[in-house]
Parts: sequence; C-alpha cells; structure tokens
Amino acid sequence: MKDDTLKEERAHIVAKLRQYFQDEREEEWGELPAAMLLDFIEREIGPFFHNRAVREAKAKTVAAFATLTEEMEYMEILVPKKPGPGPSRG
Repeated sequence: MKDDTLKEERAHIVAKLRQYFQDEREEEWGELPAAMLLDFIEREIGPFFHNRAVREAKAKTVAAFATLTEEMEYMEILVPKKPGPGPSRG
C-alpha cells in the first residue's frame, strides 16, 4: 500500500511539473525529463523544506508541552505542610 501511494504521489507531481512547463513556458516535457527534475528537487532542494518542517514541528511541540506543563502545575493540589516539631527545649 505504501509503495502504491508513493508511486501515485510521484506520478501526480511529475504531471504537475509537466503541466507547469506547458502553461508557463509553452514547453512540452516528457515524463522522463520531469521525473529527472523531480529527482533533482528531492535530492538537492527537498532537505531545505524537510528541515524547515522539522523546525516548525519542534517549535509547535515545545509550545504545546509548555502549555501542558502549565496546566498540569495548575492542577496540582497544594498539600498543607505539617507542623514540625518546635525548637527543642532541652
């Protein structure tokens, strides 16, 4: 299933690239050149997008945990301190 999904996504992206070059540059791109461009984008440009997504996910996760920590601290019940033994009179 996973391989089929990846193949479908890849075919969709290749079709989008071909359509882009047809619409914007009036160039007829075959499937192979579009697939090669996609390979280049994945290899050379993809890591920039990946890293940005990781940084954004990290920031959102940190913020969510900060909020959760505050909420959990608010939920804590204050336990009254027991009176300890007084000063010794000895």
